[in-house]
Amino acid sequence: MRKIFLYLTAIMLAACTYDPPTQPADWYDNPISYADQSQTHPHRAEFQAYLDSAVAEGLPGAVLLIRTPDDGTWVGAAGYTDIAGDVRWQPNTISRVGSVTKMFAGAVLLKVCASHGIALDAAAKPYLPEKVVSKVANAETCTIRQLLNHTSGINNYLGSPSLIMEAYGSYDYDYQPKEKLIEYAFDQDAEFAAGTSWHYSNSNFLLLEMIAENITGVDSRTLMDSLIIKPLNLRSTTYNPSAALPKGLARGYADLFTDGRLTDVTETDLERFHFDGGVISTVYDLADFIDALFLSSFLNENLKAELIRTVNTHGESERGTDYYGSGIILEKHPRYGNIYGHSGTAVGYSAHLYHIENADITIAALINGSQNTIEDQSYKWFSPLEYDKILHIAAGK
Repeated sequence: MRKIFLYLTAIMLAACTYDPPTQPADWYDNPISYADQSQTHPHRAEFQAYLDSAVAEGLPGAVLLIRTPDDGTWVGAAGYTDIAGDVRWQPNTISRVGSVTKMFAGAVLLKVCASHGIALDAAAKPYLPEKVVSKVANAETCTIRQLLNHTSGINNYLGSPSLIMEAYGSYDYDYQPKEKLIEYAFDQDAEFAAGTSWHYSNSNFLLLEMIAENITGVDSRTLMDSLIIKPLNLRSTTYNPSAALPKGLARGYADLFTDGRLTDVTETDLERFHFDGGVISTVYDLADFIDALFLSSFLNENLKAELIRTVNTHGESERGTDYYGSGIILEKHPRYGNIYGHSGTAVGYSAHLYHIENADITIAALINGSQNTIEDQSYKWFSPLEYDKILHIAAGK
């Protein structure tokens, strides 16, 4: 079904007339600089060669961060942030992180529920609009935790044929608030009774965003800023789905026809996701975020336990996810142990963020490409869920 939707996307994009805007090279400059050990790292040549090889296989561009306790932080960039403008990626270029946003959203919900004395096993219904409860199957019976770990059984709004026909391939598709997007899940059958199985659904995180706003009386952008971005000093990270594209955002490219040809899809407004995928960031900020979750007191021990309390996905994941917690993936690797994090894909962008618990190694990657061959290459080179390549290189094996 997903490939059918992508095929429709390609057909509609091919029928559109679109000239991507031309920006000067310095438009992509990020004025925020970061300290690292890239120039002195003992494995810098090996890491850069690995990244160069990944881009050489057909990625438009990418940036990779590897952080280890002994050697510090290495960051490298390769390829183009703007192909038409001949602008190269820089280590601090900003890009969309897709579903890595779910880790941010999970942390927001943990903090909001804890500060208001609400258990994650509480029913979601009291904190959702009545219309949503009546029109979204399982919204009346699921818990907050089941939304966080994708065991709610709620239909995925991004799988709606109506939404695909209206939005994908339409360069002038208007931004839609979460209250509008969730309507694409109205009157759709549930995948299963809440709590009885696992199914990845972006609708869960639209509902969690509504719940957080209802509990606090504060809008989600302010919650993300006040609870995550500002306390952790994530200086290049933004969450503002309704805003215009920020200055410096890498152009996004998609392989729409499964032939390696790249189409600029940066302005596809459907990709301004909410709690399911709306964060824009750098690899530096992403690494600092996941390290804060696991290597600091940002979450107390009770909240950290709730974060990594996982359920088995029963083989339902498309990309090798074995266990899922509160907006976070757990991979139990036979050689490297527990690996926590998330990958993300939006039309034109991919992201990977993982922490190898036993070795305290953090990996973050941003790629300004997605779909078909590009998505496959992204996972091959940067995700530890399906391949061991990135684990071996990061661990120096």
